[in-house]
Order: sequence, then C-alpha cells, then structure tokens
Amino acid sequence: MLNELSRRAGHGVIRVHTCIADARHWRPEGPPYDLAVSHFFLDCLRTAEIESLAATISKSVTPSAKWLISEFAIPPGLYGQLFARPLIRGLYSTFGFLTGLTIRNLPDHRAALRRSGFELIAERNWLGGLLVSELWSFNAH
Repeated sequence: MLNELSRRAGHGVIRVHTCIADARHWRPEGPPYDLAVSHFFLDCLRTAEIESLAATISKSVTPSAKWLISEFAIPPGLYGQLFARPLIRGLYSTFGFLTGLTIRNLPDHRAALRRSGFELIAERNWLGGLLVSELWSFNAH
C-alpha cells in the first residue's frame, strides 16, 4: 500500500514520507509535518494508545497541520444500536480471530485527539454514519 501511495503521488512524491513501524512506539523523523493520515487504523488501538500517538504527532507537526482520519462509528439512534453496533462487534470478532487483535470496542479517538491539541474542523458520514471521515486541525496554543 505504501508503494502504491508513492506511485500515485507522482511529482509530489518528494514531499511524501512513509514509515513502517509500530505506531505505539514510533518517533517521527525529519522536519515538522503538515499532514497526518490514518484510515481505518485508530480503531486497532486503545484510547490511551491513540492519545499517546496524538501527543507524539502534535510535537512533530507545523502549527497549522491537518490530520485526516477515516474510521468506523456507531451512529446514534436505532440504526446504530440495531445494525451498526452488532456489525462492528462482528468485525472486531472476525479481525481478532484472524489477526490476534485483542481490542473489541471502538476507542474514543475524538477525545484523545482533543486532549492532544487537535480540533475537529470537518466531518463526512457514509452508510448512515457507520463510516466517518474527519479533518482535524492542530491548534498550537
């Protein structure tokens, strides 16, 4: 996937930095970054692990950096309780069986990012709120 990202970046590839590492222990290299992207990744971590990652990232970004996130969500209401929650529980069980992942619930990535100085500035939902994409801005005060 990282090779495909670099290929699709075209001429902008010189501004793309990829790294394969355990995010729980990763330390950024190089100059401050202006963008972080995590798609369907934070839901594999616990809230405390996301908070630690967000704190690490907050120390390595420019004052106006953005963080683009896509994740599963449980929307409020009957749809969330009757459809989304059981579906996500099933996804976690299956993924846990296949990979050994021990996490079984969606973490509160929003609270973790807010505590690290990020502010939600845009959000889009799909499939009735089951999938969410968010744009966060680092708010260096």
